[in-house]
Parts: sequence; structure tokens; C-alpha cells
Amino acid sequence: MKFAFRLTLLLGFLFTAIAPVEAQRRKIDSLLPVMAKCENDSACAEVRIWIGEQHQYIVGDLDSALFYFRQSELHAKDAHAKGRALYYQGRLHMDTENYEEMLRTARGADAYFSQTGESNLV
Repeated sequence: MKFAFRLTLLLGFLFTAIAPVEAQRRKIDSLLPVMAKCENDSACAEVRIWIGEQHQYIVGDLDSALFYFRQSELHAKDAHAKGRALYYQGRLHMDTENYEEMLRTARGADAYFSQTGESNLV
């Protein structure tokens, strides 16, 4: 009886811990076709940033997050979108304590934002 209760409790805990992550993955996966059909480069860059943020902060997949942040930078056409992509790359590098890359991306973001007359993201 104790074993069955413990097993039920353990399975319940695992389900409540895993279910939100799986739901978030489905949410991310649902945006991938939207991104593939995207025609506005700035909007596509923003979608990639959003997907990258979901991978970084919700799913915890930093490699995928960095991939989407870099894709955002590559596909962005205007300086503001490129700066935002580099900014998010820098945040990821800061979170992983890769300070050399953080500084490199911060300088790159600053250069793009300077072109637009902006000094920050807000």
C-alpha cells in the first residue's frame, strides 16, 4: 500500500514537472511553420528571438536558444533588429558566464543601436 502511494505521488510530481515543458515545446513548435512562411524580415527576426527566449528560459535548451538568436541576426535586415539579436545573444552569454562573448555581442549591439540613434532596447 505504501509503495503504491509513493509511486502515485512520484508519478504525479513528474507529470506536473514535465507537462508545462512539453506544452511549451508544442507552443514553440507551432511557431516554426509561421516562421517558415514569414515574409517580413524584421517580423521573422522577432519570432526567432521569441523562440530563442522560450528555449533559454522555459525549456532550458541553451544551444537551441543561441541558434535562434544567431538566425535572427542573420535574417534581420535593419540595424535595430540586428542589434536586438546581438543583445539577446549577449544575455545568454552573460547567463552562462561567457563574458568574452558577452562583451563582443554587447559591442556589436551597441554599434547597431548607434546607427539607429538608440542607446538601449526600450
